[in-house]
Amino acid sequence: VLASWFQPVAHCGGDWWSAQPLTEQEGLVVLGDVTGHGAPSAIITGAVKGACDLARMGMRGSLWPSQLLRMLNRVIHESARGEYMMTGVAVRVTAGGGRGAIANAGHRPPLLVRGGQVAVMQGQRDPPLGSTEAHNYAQQEFDVTPGDLLVLYTDGVPEAEGSDGAELGE
Repeated sequence: VLASWFQPVAHCGGDWWSAQPLTEQEGLVVLGDVTGHGAPSAIITGAVKGACDLARMGMRGSLWPSQLLRMLNRVIHESARGEYMMTGVAVRVTAGGGRGAIANAGHRPPLLVRGGQVAVMQGQRDPPLGSTEAHNYAQQEFDVTPGDLLVLYTDGVPEAEGSDGAELGE
């Protein structure tokens, strides 16, 4: 089951997410945040989303998070020429539980809620996408059990202001 909430600060920008099936039992969730705001960030976002879809359609069940981030890094590096980067996280999960895989490109780590307990998924945070010409992104596996809740979010959540005007923070 997938649930999402998206509220952009402006009409266009660099935050985006995608969830797509890879096989009948496995899916890929990708969340990204391109630096900057406005039309330039939105253009890079569109290019990255298109590259993500193309990789998924071409590779299906053989696509893993680390591979996808390596490809997206190249797309951003070549198209943005160092002016823009993207933090992002890619997660592959299996319906009904089993093993999951995650790769993180400088993004805030997801939260795993299991049995009412919240844990930060402390894996390796590799460099943001587009910051280097080539990088082999690390991938960690994790157990998925029925009822787990995986929470991915961009900086808009901890940077949102509470009723007192202060940022919510981590």
